[in-house]
This record gives sequence, structure tokens and C-alpha cells, in this order.
Amino acid sequence: MGEGLEAYQQALVTIAPDRADDRRQRAALLALSGFCLAYSAAVAGLLPVLRYVPLEAVLTFKPEPGQISMGYYGYLLNGCLGMSAAWLLGSFVKVPLAVAVWTAGVCVAAALIGLPVYEYLKLFK
Repeated sequence: MGEGLEAYQQALVTIAPDRADDRRQRAALLALSGFCLAYSAAVAGLLPVLRYVPLEAVLTFKPEPGQISMGYYGYLLNGCLGMSAAWLLGSFVKVPLAVAVWTAGVCVAAALIGLPVYEYLKLFK
């Protein structure tokens, strides 16, 4: 009877997922949260946005008034920087997986709901 229990425990050890997978999941969820927060903050004007002025072929944070500039890639750059910072945080700091899941869910919901509401309310200023 003892041999069967030992074999069962050995099988559980070989089947059980390792903790590196949990760390990767936490890091990925926190990276998603970081992207949503940084992108939303850039759209809301809380972070500086790198803009491209195509007629002059320059990158700038403050285009001259009247210049046509494109800021979408700057928003994405801010989001990717936030994602990278959150990925590193999730890789090195032990955050419970449930906290990472809830954080990602709240950040994604806030970005999906908050950005359109922010843009709508900005029309009435």
C-alpha cells in the first residue's frame, strides 16, 4: 500500500505545473494592465505623447500650433513602455494570481469604458 501512495505522489510531482508558468501568467496580466493604464493616461493628456509632423519629418512632443501631427504611434509607444514596466514588475515581484487577474480586468474595463466616455465629455468643454 505504501508503494502505491509513493507512486501517486511521484506522479503528482511530475504532472503539477511549475511555478514559472504562474509567474509568466502574472507578468502577462500585469503587462496588459500596464498597457491599458499607460495608453489611457496618454490619451487623457497625463503623459507626454511623441508626435510625428509629416510635412517636416520630425518627431516632437510639442508641435507648433497649426501643424498637422500624428500622435497615434506616440500613444502606442507610451502603452508599450507601460507594458514593459508592468511586465518587469510582474516578473520580479510576487503578486497573487487572483490579484493580477482582477487588476487586468479592471484596467481593461476602465480603458474600454473610460476612454470613450472621456472623449465624449471632452466634446462639451
